[in-house]
Amino acid sequence: MVRILCNHPLESFEPRERYREVDLLTFGPRDRMWVGKRFYPFDLEFDPSRGTWEQLRALLPSGWEPDLVLFYYPEHEPLPRGIEKAPYPVVGVISDWNLHFDQLWTMAPFFDAVAADRVGTGIFAGAGFARTFYWPQYTFRWEWHRPVEGLERDIDVSFVGNLNPQVQGDRAPWLERLARLKERGVRVEIATGVFNEEYGRILARSKIGFNRSIRGEMNLRAFEVCASGALLLMERENREVREFLVPDEEVVLYGEDDLEEKILRLLERHEERERIARAGRKKILDYSMSRNLDRLRGALAGIRAGARPPAPEWRLHLARGTAMLRTWASHEAVLADLVRAASLNPTNPIVRNNIGAVLAAFWPMRAPEEFLREFLTARTLSGRY
Repeated sequence: MVRILCNHPLESFEPRERYREVDLLTFGPRDRMWVGKRFYPFDLEFDPSRGTWEQLRALLPSGWEPDLVLFYYPEHEPLPRGIEKAPYPVVGVISDWNLHFDQLWTMAPFFDAVAADRVGTGIFAGAGFARTFYWPQYTFRWEWHRPVEGLERDIDVSFVGNLNPQVQGDRAPWLERLARLKERGVRVEIATGVFNEEYGRILARSKIGFNRSIRGEMNLRAFEVCASGALLLMERENREVREFLVPDEEVVLYGEDDLEEKILRLLERHEERERIARAGRKKILDYSMSRNLDRLRGALAGIRAGARPPAPEWRLHLARGTAMLRTWASHEAVLADLVRAASLNPTNPIVRNNIGAVLAAFWPMRAPEEFLREFLTARTLSGRY
């Protein structure tokens, strides 16, 4: 049995009683975690954007000490102040590093290890993190991602996801090709802004789920499509999919030269398509959150606290404040850490520039002289600003 203190209610993926080898304790703000229409309360009510590690530790039940502090998505979730002093191994799970690397690269002093995709592990190792490792962090939600009895699969091919070309520019031409298949009688559904139960229902109505990752990773959609009983159609150059699924037996891979051909053939060959979809679902069900936590235990065998690289106090405040910029933390909480960093190192141009950026973004009318002063100070200290 491993005791995990976690900032994410993992029962949102599958019921907690399925985590037979994990003694889980979660923490977070009272009203933070809604998934669809369902509310998942935390075991410990705690606001990490304003609280300290010692305050969180004081909330632990008497006699309960974690073997591991598991911190999901520090690019989206604030860290407690002083987490670098935790006497337990602290492990971060990083997802969208391609969008948030400017927040993440300074956070090495907070973690003994970070999990990322295959490409990300190399990048974070190069950024000075104590240990990086690959772990299948994505999964599906038992409640929504499953076949629905009596529901017809009346969508031939579907894609639900981000259509913003600034984020997913590589995906856009592929979706255009997908949409043109409507001219050939293929029932194509392309949607964005659809989540939770409604999203699961689209997958349950789909014969084929189109997918294209952004980092060559086995992304979240891959697990959701398979668990829903649709056939997963994945880009051939994906770096990770073959570690999970066997091509042409549990998944179908496509390329520049054969996307349309693969789709049309699969729609004609009903038995082959359904066989691959069934096999893919069977394999992916072994990657539920509870099974992935079992894998995490193996990946972290021998991990110890204190491997995180040291950093001066001003840099810790700078890293934490900068990391919180695109989280749900209040602007005041972000500014407090940056101001503390400036008080400890007033001649650092990054600190002064970041203070100016926060003031300009969130208090443009109230503090124009202050943010201009910070920007000019940063410019004086370094010609980069």
